[in-house]
Amino acid sequence: MIAAPVQGRKWWISPALLPGLLAATPCYGIPFDVLDAGSDADSQASAGLGDIVANFQDLSAVLSLFAADSVEKKLSDPKSTDWERMSAFWSIFGIVGAVRVYAKIASGLSAAENAGMELGGLRAYTNGRTKKAAASCNVGAADRPATWEDDEDLLLGQVHVDSSPWIRPHVVMLGYSICPFAGPRAIREVLGRSFVTLVTLAIGCCSSILLRTSVAGSTLENVALAMLVASTLLGGCIIPLLLQTLNPLGVACISDLASRQGPLRIVEAGDTVITLKGRPGRIMWQSRDKSTYSRSGDLWYIRALSGMATAITLVAYITNYLLLGAANTWRSYAWLGSQIGILVVRYVLWAFRPRILGMRRPTLLYAVCGSLAPAIPVKIDFDNWPPQCLPRDIVYFAVASAKSKLLNSHGVERHIKLANLDVLSEVAPRDLLQPACRRVFCELDEISPEVRERLRIVKLPWSVVEEIYAAQGLILGANPWVLGGISLAAVVDPFAKDEKQGDSFLGLTTVHSCKPTAIDGVFEFDRQKAGAAAVGDIVGITYDNYGITGTIELGCLAHKLPRPHQLLDSHIKFRENVATCRETARENGPSHCEVHSQEYGDGVTPIVEHNMKTESSLADALQYGRDVIYHTVRKDHSHCTDVCKVFGF
Repeated sequence: MIAAPVQGRKWWISPALLPGLLAATPCYGIPFDVLDAGSDADSQASAGLGDIVANFQDLSAVLSLFAADSVEKKLSDPKSTDWERMSAFWSIFGIVGAVRVYAKIASGLSAAENAGMELGGLRAYTNGRTKKAAASCNVGAADRPATWEDDEDLLLGQVHVDSSPWIRPHVVMLGYSICPFAGPRAIREVLGRSFVTLVTLAIGCCSSILLRTSVAGSTLENVALAMLVASTLLGGCIIPLLLQTLNPLGVACISDLASRQGPLRIVEAGDTVITLKGRPGRIMWQSRDKSTYSRSGDLWYIRALSGMATAITLVAYITNYLLLGAANTWRSYAWLGSQIGILVVRYVLWAFRPRILGMRRPTLLYAVCGSLAPAIPVKIDFDNWPPQCLPRDIVYFAVASAKSKLLNSHGVERHIKLANLDVLSEVAPRDLLQPACRRVFCELDEISPEVRERLRIVKLPWSVVEEIYAAQGLILGANPWVLGGISLAAVVDPFAKDEKQGDSFLGLTTVHSCKPTAIDGVFEFDRQKAGAAAVGDIVGITYDNYGITGTIELGCLAHKLPRPHQLLDSHIKFRENVATCRETARENGPSHCEVHSQEYGDGVTPIVEHNMKTESSLADALQYGRDVIYHTVRKDHSHCTDVCKVFGF
């Protein structure tokens, strides 16, 4: 037995029960075997009741269903209301659930999941790469790494277009509207949350007050009360409010989009794109001031506060054990009864979820369409089809979308470079593969040596070509890039327009990458004619046996190699596959566009109201969206009720 003096008397703690003192069980038991050595009669009189209290920890497995697990889910779920998160600290039962949450945030949410922890709704608070997160790539920022976003429990996660008339719908997030934090609405929010904070502090401190032996209290009692107040205030009130307030929705607020002036554009630098295989692509408009949004769980001061909350809560948890073990029988049972009563009240409130606090809920404005530019017909009549160049917006979108899709399918996207593929903008035809179906590829032998020296060979990755066509209303057929080492490339003269010598785009070719050697084989070169240095510079060979220098993604033509390569049949097969891919393309769907206004509420089914307006084209939808933005920025929010109504719906 271990003796410890408590207020002038000696109390003995059973060594067998000491491990229970530090065990982080979801609810409280009595880890002390309390025996008053000074009074055997009092000990025997209270033995029966004391055994019940001491063995109360046996009920922890049952109470965890209503305590720790529920607390963790309420604190983690972004759809929980503020009063639900605050009430998680009403009872000491389940406080370990809060420790789990804040320990994960303090250690880094992505790292915590890698270590084997379940994040649940906490995935919405980090840009780290988690299991269910999707890669979000910036438009026009080739050197900016992708961020990872899990919007399942946020506003964007409530957008479902599974029943749309398009095979692959494009969802253009135009922004969200929310009432400003000003006026009577702001006063009600502040007063309401202040009142719930005071209630939380009062209820949370009841347990510690019931265990105090005097008004002044001992050192341990004062420490326990101070730690409980700090834990309740920091972990129950301050951090949950900061997590919610500072966590972005992934798309810009309509009031921040007034800077998007000039011609109507689908995407511009700073916008983000998320594309998942087999699911709708998502374009998110961003303001020019904020092209990316950091999630609140990654902010250093949030993580620091979470680490403090974890430590303080554990100290409050342990000191409450110490006080409970030293308390007499009636105080123990008073504490136990109050905790069970608070637990039941909290469980009932969480079950029925009454609306206690007012909140400003956002309204999302977005468009759904089948193409981001006038759709390309499946069959083209070239006699009546005017020559049209590939828009720069489509190229920018295709690069970002292809990167996102590859990252989300665990592919490699480092070979997709916007600087290389931007050479095609306003130069290449909109229907890149159509020439493969109606005429031969570019014949490099027919080009003058002076022009040939300045040509650029731009490799066309399948992922980018697929997104270029999807953005123009066509779903390509089978992937023709199945022959390893061979790919399609565009032949571009970047100086043609400057010298007014015709089109910059000369056509397509096929190339295969190679590693030249001096031995006999497929890539056999005449070292006496080409020279050792020239052989080492070759990174690829075209269909008609011209070497490519520089990089295989964007290269220059070298001299024609003296000996022909032996992959001619593979080149021909690849070109046939490209033609078949284009001929089997399907229309994505109708040419009209839908503009949606979706109001977001709390609860299990958070959509409050959903309105839709049909426009004849995406251009009309974008113009309508601009009108909505113009009037919403200037509207009077005093007439808004539960959600912020947007103009035109």
